[in-house]
Amino acid sequence: MEKSSSFKPVHNPYYIYSANFTNKSAGIKALHYLCHMLNEIGVEAYLVGCSEESLTLRTPLLKGPDVQRHLSTGMQPIVIYPEVVTGNPLKVPHVIRWLLNRAGFLGGEKIFEKNELVYAFSPEYVEEGMETPILSIPFVNTSIFNNINNSRDKSRKGVCFYAHKYLAAGGKLTKETEGAISLCQDQPLSQQEIAEILRRSEYMLCFEPSSMILEARFCGCPVVMVPSLYLEQNLAEPLRDSGVSLSLEPSELKKAKESVNERFSEYEEYIRYCWRLVKDLYIRSQEEFLERQLSKTIVQEQWAEPVLTLISKSNVDIKLYAPKQRRIAGNLRWLERNTLSEGQATIMAERMHHSWLHQPTFHLIVVLNPNELPLLSNTFESLQQQLYGARGLSIISS
Repeated sequence: MEKSSSFKPVHNPYYIYSANFTNKSAGIKALHYLCHMLNEIGVEAYLVGCSEESLTLRTPLLKGPDVQRHLSTGMQPIVIYPEVVTGNPLKVPHVIRWLLNRAGFLGGEKIFEKNELVYAFSPEYVEEGMETPILSIPFVNTSIFNNINNSRDKSRKGVCFYAHKYLAAGGKLTKETEGAISLCQDQPLSQQEIAEILRRSEYMLCFEPSSMILEARFCGCPVVMVPSLYLEQNLAEPLRDSGVSLSLEPSELKKAKESVNERFSEYEEYIRYCWRLVKDLYIRSQEEFLERQLSKTIVQEQWAEPVLTLISKSNVDIKLYAPKQRRIAGNLRWLERNTLSEGQATIMAERMHHSWLHQPTFHLIVVLNPNELPLLSNTFESLQQQLYGARGLSIISS
């Protein structure tokens, strides 16, 4: 990597594509914290797509003069996209794709361009057979989520639960949640209020992979993972860790309670590990992309216009989804790659019939405008091809 210079910039800046900060999304928090950490180690990093600047993090919003300066000095930005973004909407020369979940699970592509550097937040998000470097970020605020000086630690009472994505996917709560406090995202709870509930609860029932699992244990609250098909599909293997029980069996719960505080003591080492990963990302990406710059010519103006267009919009706050037409194209590519073969369809049908404990009913409501009548046949044809039969359809038309 080229040495720093007193007379000119030699290292490319980072543009991190993210929505406004929210405590309700671990992925968005990770993007903002990465921007902060890059700036903390002396790297020039900006957020793109946000309208609100943090008062506590070093996460500057990219502005027009920054882009013009990068352009005029010959710098070539490196954009960091989460996996849910399709393609390269900013047309920036160098792309890092960060898997904050399994590729294609929440949106975006399953296969990325060969010239992109791909990182994964967790080994669980790496496809089998792929060699993908890990980039983890500590996103639990231990000044809020901790069990320090907790007067109620020895007299915990009550149960809480977390099932946000599980419920959104059609899952049903089990009888164990009756009378328990919901910590799902539809509850108007601050981070401090959630921590207070966790600091007094006997245990938390959790229906899905979530940062809440770590936050609960940091508050001294054991976590009971509730088995379901959804959990099986979204967790590479059962979570066997300190402070976690895979059932409500008394012996298993006792072990979780006894070991719940071990993870907090290990977190400081994990934080140091994450700083090393961020520095490794910086070194590798600068070297890799500088080598590409020297080997071929890239027209700078190609990336400046899309970036300036995005940041010039007042109160811009991206939703981490591509524009409509790009999203439609991405959906079509996804369908092509994920269409079941005849054999796969047979296996899936048998699994639904024999293994699924619950089959929620979906009722679709189609609002049909007069000029959209020809499209209705496409809807009927698509529904007729579906394996899942527990559904209804209502059509509303003027």
